[in-house]
Amino acid sequence: MASQWLNALLVAAVTATVQWQAAADQCTATSATGICLTPPPYGCDIKTGAKCCRSSGAWANCPVCSVGALTPSALYGCVGELFSRSNSRLLDWSYAGYWYGDYNLPRLPVMANMKTVFGAKGDGVTDDTAAFFLAISTIANQGTLFLPAGVYVVTKRLDIDKRIFFQGEGAGRTVFYFPQSLQDVYGNSYVRGISQYAFGPGFINFNGADFPDNNTVLARITAGATRGTTMLQLNTTAGIEPGQMVRVVLDNVNNTLLTDLNQNMFPAFAPYNNRADVIRWTSKVKAVYASTKRIELERVLPFDVDLAWRPELHDFVNGGYGLKRNFTGLADLTIRFPGNQAYPGENKEVGYNGLYFYGTSNSWLKNVVFENAEFGVAFDSGSFNTVENVTFMSTKPTSASNPYTGTRGIWNKGTFDNLINGFFFKTRLKYELSTSYFALGNVYANGIGIDMTIEMMYAAAYGNLFSNIHLGAASEPFGWNVRGQDASAYNTFWNIRTAADVMSLPPSTWAPKTTFVSTRRAQAPGGSTSVDWYVESRTNVWPYDLWAAMRKARGRPINPPVPIRWSGPGYGCFSNGTKCCLAVTAGCPRCPANYVQPSRLWGCTGELWTPRDRLVFDWGWAGYKASSQTPPKLPVTKNLKTQYGAKGNGVADDTQALLKAIYETAKGVIYFPAGVYILTSVINIRKPIILRGEGRSKTVLRFPKSLTDLYGNSWVEGKWIGTSQYSHGTGFINIGGWDPTGRDFTKITWITQVSCV
Repeated sequence: MASQWLNALLVAAVTATVQWQAAADQCTATSATGICLTPPPYGCDIKTGAKCCRSSGAWANCPVCSVGALTPSALYGCVGELFSRSNSRLLDWSYAGYWYGDYNLPRLPVMANMKTVFGAKGDGVTDDTAAFFLAISTIANQGTLFLPAGVYVVTKRLDIDKRIFFQGEGAGRTVFYFPQSLQDVYGNSYVRGISQYAFGPGFINFNGADFPDNNTVLARITAGATRGTTMLQLNTTAGIEPGQMVRVVLDNVNNTLLTDLNQNMFPAFAPYNNRADVIRWTSKVKAVYASTKRIELERVLPFDVDLAWRPELHDFVNGGYGLKRNFTGLADLTIRFPGNQAYPGENKEVGYNGLYFYGTSNSWLKNVVFENAEFGVAFDSGSFNTVENVTFMSTKPTSASNPYTGTRGIWNKGTFDNLINGFFFKTRLKYELSTSYFALGNVYANGIGIDMTIEMMYAAAYGNLFSNIHLGAASEPFGWNVRGQDASAYNTFWNIRTAADVMSLPPSTWAPKTTFVSTRRAQAPGGSTSVDWYVESRTNVWPYDLWAAMRKARGRPINPPVPIRWSGPGYGCFSNGTKCCLAVTAGCPRCPANYVQPSRLWGCTGELWTPRDRLVFDWGWAGYKASSQTPPKLPVTKNLKTQYGAKGNGVADDTQALLKAIYETAKGVIYFPAGVYILTSVINIRKPIILRGEGRSKTVLRFPKSLTDLYGNSWVEGKWIGTSQYSHGTGFINIGGWDPTGRDFTKITWITQVSCV
């Protein structure tokens, strides 16, 4: 069965364009246990996704289905013709993953080589922790570190709050090796009998800032909205533009939001009562209607919006902290732990933990192998992250009573629109896939394991997709469901297979409004109709992978923009700037071998320049007196040493001497003879005064203390709390002029007509 599944995985999902239609769920008849009895009366070609007829003449111009054609789901059809974004049990999951689901993962340019630049050995023996600490501290904001083939021993946590990416030379060739557990290095408190490493952190932790705050708020939402709509009423549309990425932020006030996500069928999970910012869902703005203070979103709302939940609209691009949340992660390497000891059990973990992404967006993990991990990778509170092609394996000893080698493989906790695509579990974990808290719109697609468990935790995960997954033995397919509700509504399980070709569904108390499509020979449990379960229990449904079909239907992925590379104008320039010709031309000298090729925007002497092209300004006017003169060397007015007693010896404080000179000089040049002048105060000049030294290497103005040392720091810059008040100024020397444009007393007349030439 596994080989058949893998072959099916290679089939192209959909190539046709989707036809969005306002149709409701298409199953017109169900059994008493909620199983759909009426799939669409046509087939789908598995190569093209096109509709076909089971018999000739079913309708005009309908091609007869070829051998192997599959029956589509009543919820989607062949190319989405039965799917309505505004009225369906399904969400549009095409937006999941890197950069709004629009692009495939990029390969980032390398900044530095860990071996040649930072001294890592990668020999499997030397401790390279210090080299990684040095690299992380050296990179100011962002950079990709290349790890050539080798085994890099690391013995402490790598905590990263910058845009740092680790690029290996291939899984199995480049290896991060952590010979000790977190417990070995840092101890273990076992709070309430549970290991402090049961839920993280990892040995490598990426700390972003994907959170709404006062800096990101754009507007208050002033009217309720229902699931499936795209319009939002705001108190203001100022600063909001079409194409802008915005997010809807909701609070779980008195647990009423979670009750609504449960479709009022299940009580809300009590510990989540009154938690703020639990929903942080993102969409681009399609249109702005300023006159009515409304915006139209590109995506349909996957949930209701109620004023009781304090709804706000936020800018997704957080200007204060956004620099460190994107473009982090790892690619083409192995995460390795020792494999000689048995897994101690759930909540008893010693901390062989791999990766933890906290508050990151547009970050990813690609072509990575985890060896002997108790905990593979977790994404906590982020958006649009991607995991692509990861493998879990282990050499840890197992037994009939302890068949597991770790606790969690891949975990989405309170995340939005993350994509997990291509995962392979060659060892058995307690929970291979985990989804918890208010995780919404995440996708798990195209995976296989020897005995996989899909765990939903703590009754709030909403609208997540599991597509084209082979669970292997599936002895515990849905985890610990005896505890009652584990998920909220609209979670969908699509084309989920098992080795025995039989799927055992969880009890109806597990979650409300759950959808199962092509779950082999599954029987809806008792009570599932009352909580609005939907089951299409049959084999070989089309499309195999719903995520890939939806992505194709939206015309994704988009090819990244390629810079236009223009050729020259077809002639050359001599070194003196005059024109020459590349071929024999009457009246034009031939270009020599060392000719210069001009830009088509400028030519040799500006003959091709026009402000109507890309060079819209004439920068020849920039500078002193519109570039008509070079700055003059004015005569000295005051000498700071001879007239005001400045020492310039690098020891004495010369601040008062300079302040006095400025005070007594109406205009002119204050001269600093050679020396080092110590200044310990801000110098403000609001006169036509020039400070002139004897030369760059001879006259030095030295400021031994910072502005914070001298004047303190409120750590508030405008509306940015936590930002230094000096991040945008002032300087130690401030020269104030007066350029009062826009004032009535500078106006000459109105411009009444503009002529374009």
